[in-house]
Amino acid sequence: MDFRWSDEEESVLALAREILTALVTPERFATLAARRETLDRETWQALAKANLLGVALPETVGGAGLGFLALCCLMQEVGRALPFVPALETLSVALAVEKFGTPAQRSALLSGVCDGTLVLSTALLEGFSTERTAQKIESEPTQNGDGWRVHAERTCVAYADHASRILMSLRAESGELLVLLDPRRPGVELEAMRSSTGEPWFHLRLHDVQISVGDVLGVQAQGTEILRWLGDRRRVLLCAKHLGVAERALEITAQYTAERKQFGRPIATFQAVAQRAADAFVLIEAMRLTFWQAAFLLDTEKECGLAVQTAKYWACEAGAFVAYAAQHLHGGIGVALDYPLHRYYLWSRQLELDFGSAPEQLASIGAALASESDTDLFR
Repeated sequence: MDFRWSDEEESVLALAREILTALVTPERFATLAARRETLDRETWQALAKANLLGVALPETVGGAGLGFLALCCLMQEVGRALPFVPALETLSVALAVEKFGTPAQRSALLSGVCDGTLVLSTALLEGFSTERTAQKIESEPTQNGDGWRVHAERTCVAYADHASRILMSLRAESGELLVLLDPRRPGVELEAMRSSTGEPWFHLRLHDVQISVGDVLGVQAQGTEILRWLGDRRRVLLCAKHLGVAERALEITAQYTAERKQFGRPIATFQAVAQRAADAFVLIEAMRLTFWQAAFLLDTEKECGLAVQTAKYWACEAGAFVAYAAQHLHGGIGVALDYPLHRYYLWSRQLELDFGSAPEQLASIGAALASESDTDLFR
């Protein structure tokens, strides 16, 4: 693995931090809350204007063509700022459309992603886990001419009310079917849900909805392959965001403990406080190492072995420790709604559980080891 950043990746980090630091402020959150808005359009458009939304997409569709590592850099900065923008959902789906989509799908969607006029979402929470797949509430899609009629439900679909397309998986007789659903199609119902992070989530219901061949992402027989490909990248992007959350939470804590005094001394000088903060720092470095290793392997299209599961395990385990330690070292102020730390705690918990908690990752790693499959982590 090459630990050196390219000039382009350094630029993405710096530019994203500059934009998000300037725009994503407590005053901005207060304004959005007063307006009851759940999408920060100003920040979304600022990212688009800087061509950060198209950072991993090819120049032919208006992107920057800088690859997956540059997208991870952006996602890490999104984790540090936590704006109300659908970056993870939109950009992960855009990756799959660029890789597997038809020319018509790429033409219809990718330019709009780059210029910020299109939002994409996913209804895949059940799709990345065998256990969750078994709990889907749906009937098998019914063949209807050159398409299908579908009855299905999905939960926790982020930004569905703003999305032009929602990527979802259906279990058809021929195998896993990935479709780009238009949420405005007749028979599609969206019911608002409450999320712990404040993001707009929806319960998605499909009542006898017509799905055409043109809605299918890629070749129908590729559904399982695409789901696995996207699942790896989605998990790693979650790790990138989680790393940003943990980093910023510890920075806020370091500043607070350096200023907060007790017995005439900053509490950061107390041994117990310093040791707990040091443990959090070490665990963040473990998050960083395992995450960037997995991202590097995916970016270079190399075999990942168990690198993705290992990165997600450390993001879950270390992220939970850091968030709890940050709250502990703050005391009561850490949960105050007018103080920023509570958002990082809530987001860390959400990211920890998304697409597999630490025990689930360990179970996956253990099953691979028990099956004596090829588990080389350092290809």
